[in-house]
Amino acid sequence: MIFSATKSIDSPSINTLPVLILTGLLGSGKTTFLKQLIALKQQRAAKETWQVLLNDFGELNLDSACLATDGVIITPLVGGCMCCTAEHLFAQQLQQISTQQRPDRLIIEPSGLANPAAIIRAIRRFNQQQKQLSLRLVQLIALVDAGQLSASLYQRSGLLRDMLNLADQIILTKTDLLAPEQAKQQQAWLAQ
Repeated sequence: MIFSATKSIDSPSINTLPVLILTGLLGSGKTTFLKQLIALKQQRAAKETWQVLLNDFGELNLDSACLATDGVIITPLVGGCMCCTAEHLFAQQLQQISTQQRPDRLIIEPSGLANPAAIIRAIRRFNQQQKQLSLRLVQLIALVDAGQLSASLYQRSGLLRDMLNLADQIILTKTDLLAPEQAKQQQAWLAQ
């Protein structure tokens, strides 16, 4: 799905930009997964240009330098969460991508505090205002630290519930740090 066709079949006059959202709570392994995805891109889609919107909640973006490589444009979005305090910056970046950069794919890695529902709403608003480019959400992947996941956390955290309920795919991370039986229990709980 990540490497699916980039052109829209339904409306050939509008360019379609496939979008992947990588979501997860702080420390869930989003950047590590993104590094692996970029390495896979270099093997399977080396001629494509990917744009990565990397949102850190604080003023510094520590991950940008370690992700930069040929064919991958890293755009840090700092100064707040793209779903609320920095939503206007997110909208500006989407506009700039649509008019200037025109990558083959867009990957959005929001901060661990971002609600994916708000990001999806922002993408829908962008599409309603655009005539030349349509953003098409191809997949929302939620990464979950297996050591942090529990029924109690799920009940207390509306953000975690939204992440898991909106996800097309849920990936348990850091399972190697758990006992094998505990990892199986976490996977079984998620499968419910």
